[in-house]
Amino acid sequence: MVIVQKQVASQDFFSPDVSSQTPQMLLSSLVDAPTIAQGNQVSLNGRILSTAWQQWQTAQGIRIGVSDMSFRQMTGVELRNNPRWQVQPVEWFGIQADLNVRVQGQYRYLDITDLLPRLGWRSQATGNILTMTTPVARVANIRQGRQPWGDRLVIDLDQPAVWQMRDNRSQVVLTLKANTDSQIRRLFRGSDNSRDQIAGDPGQPPSSNGKEDNCNFLSNFPWFPLFSPQKCRPQNSPTPKPLFNSDNYSPLDFPNSQSSLTISDQGLRFPSKNTGDLTTINLEINPKDLSPSNPVISSKNLAINIATNSLNSSKSNFLNNSPSFSNRPPQIAQGLDPRDTEPPRSNPSRLVAAIASQNNQTTLTLNVPTGRRVEVFSLGNPQRLVVDLRNDRITERQIQWADGLQHQVRNIAIPSGNFPVFWLELEPKVKLRAIWSDPNSMTGTSPLITMAQTWQVPAAINAGFFNRNVTLPIGAMRKDGTWLSGPVLQRGAVGWKDGGEMIFDRLILQETLVTAQRTYPIPVLNSAYSPPGIARYSPPWGATYTNLADGETIVTVSNNQVINRNRATAAGQSRFPIPRDGYILVGRGEEMLPLSVGTPVQLTSQTNPPEFADYPQIMGGGPLLIKNSQSVLNAGLEQFGAAFNNQQALRSFLARSSSGNILLGVIGGRAGGNGPSLPETVQILQRMGAVDALNLDGGSSTSLYLGGELLDRDRSTAARVHNALGVVLQ
Repeated sequence: MVIVQKQVASQDFFSPDVSSQTPQMLLSSLVDAPTIAQGNQVSLNGRILSTAWQQWQTAQGIRIGVSDMSFRQMTGVELRNNPRWQVQPVEWFGIQADLNVRVQGQYRYLDITDLLPRLGWRSQATGNILTMTTPVARVANIRQGRQPWGDRLVIDLDQPAVWQMRDNRSQVVLTLKANTDSQIRRLFRGSDNSRDQIAGDPGQPPSSNGKEDNCNFLSNFPWFPLFSPQKCRPQNSPTPKPLFNSDNYSPLDFPNSQSSLTISDQGLRFPSKNTGDLTTINLEINPKDLSPSNPVISSKNLAINIATNSLNSSKSNFLNNSPSFSNRPPQIAQGLDPRDTEPPRSNPSRLVAAIASQNNQTTLTLNVPTGRRVEVFSLGNPQRLVVDLRNDRITERQIQWADGLQHQVRNIAIPSGNFPVFWLELEPKVKLRAIWSDPNSMTGTSPLITMAQTWQVPAAINAGFFNRNVTLPIGAMRKDGTWLSGPVLQRGAVGWKDGGEMIFDRLILQETLVTAQRTYPIPVLNSAYSPPGIARYSPPWGATYTNLADGETIVTVSNNQVINRNRATAAGQSRFPIPRDGYILVGRGEEMLPLSVGTPVQLTSQTNPPEFADYPQIMGGGPLLIKNSQSVLNAGLEQFGAAFNNQQALRSFLARSSSGNILLGVIGGRAGGNGPSLPETVQILQRMGAVDALNLDGGSSTSLYLGGELLDRDRSTAARVHNALGVVLQ
């Protein structure tokens, strides 16, 4: 038996600046270097992407930097753990490099100047656009199989290829800068009832029943009669020994060890004993029986990977079970990554929904079973792109992103499950501020990415609750001492000062209107929450107020005096201007606000607990989860229902660690299932070491943003949100 492998030496690219300069020198040379060009679009192989980039001048020449998170998304370059923020290690198809970092404004730029020529990439800046072109690879093989933790797809390439992934939960679309031969694409034709699911195959019309092409491919081999299913045999042909007697696809059955089969002009010879399961079988093929015209099998491609289950399986179709022949048996070839040792799947069409190849680009659409997470990574020597659909764990990361800002991904296990947690850890010197969709009004929602870019913050997390129908806030928001929206229903909130001082508690804001005759309690401020009684709407709400309920009484106050009185019609039909030096009082229900024009008024305000009044920054959420390291979860006290307490959903949180650092994070779905309930969220945060914690808006709103991209989900799956917490670096 002959096994031919092409050994490629691994490559390590290290920027000379890293080894020769201290972090302080790097910081000075990169941050202080004058910017000579910048933009927010990259043309990658002709495709325009929203990506921030810069060029700056140094003593060594012009340097090129690209936003790190966007660079990862658009090329597949992996950001590895780093001990200091000034240098970012990266890896791509086994190629490793340490890249200098330039943090400016809301982005962290990777200096890719020296890396580009070593990868064979070209770049040119013109106006707002940085044009980048990369080599075109060829897909040599596509293999797939089951693992105990889920499914794996391995794409063998003749050279590294840039790739992007879009994940819409039920399907993943993977795009590579590579061509794929029609013969490989044909092996992933859909099942019989789906007709032809192969796209982008000019000159190859779909067959009438989706079977003929596979049969024609099988007929290239002298041992075709033994492998062919009944559907491929000529009419009235003799029935061979029932080795493969089903049109269904499932693994072959062979001994539980490395064994040998021999294929020759006499057919296929099996070992004499069959016991148990097998992962790898080595086939001995007579070279004279190989088809030199077949690009999939040649005299240099002799090893075949076959998966087996049980001895008496009657559902076997060899070539459909193996989407393509491997050029190496995973468990006996030397120097292969142990993550790349898998059997092929039993039914390719269940995982690969469609495959297209045109214009030097291959696109695979993959079906994602419920409860699976998709992870894509590359391997070198030889070049492979690996797609894992896992039901267990996520790859952990710890990246020092900027001075005082760290990004982490961890698997946190509690008795009821294992949960992925994505979070940002902020040192006290990093500032935190409330941000919202429209800086000029409390009305409106937007994707978190858009909101962060509007406010020009490098990092953000979705925060307080809101009414999605009218796109207005429900809960406490205070920025720099100004109330944007008041707390409701004694729900949990957090207050903080620059420098790290924080308070976590349930919050009440009680305002009172004082006239010469009486006082009026005002329990609601700038909120979509609209119970009977009096509410107040001030200039941060926007230029106007639109009535939220039918028949509201509207009293306008300017310079501490009533200047107007009106009656609204049906909800949403009346609009009233809010004076810049005053506010509007709204009476709902039986509250008619008997205030005549010209009445002087005064406004008083107090918080409970009183300490909250001293904190210029406040964000509400709820329920309060942890205080002084103890669980204080009481959803009913904050008027959340039992269903909300027990619902398993994605969660966002704000917490404080024992070191005084702020934790902004999201919790994903448990291995193979849904997100945590609120009691489970408490357990997870306690395992993380949180001493105080507040639940934020969750579910589809859950989003964590850093440097231009979402960390926890594909941007297409994140809902629009009203407000967020934005990170401000020094």
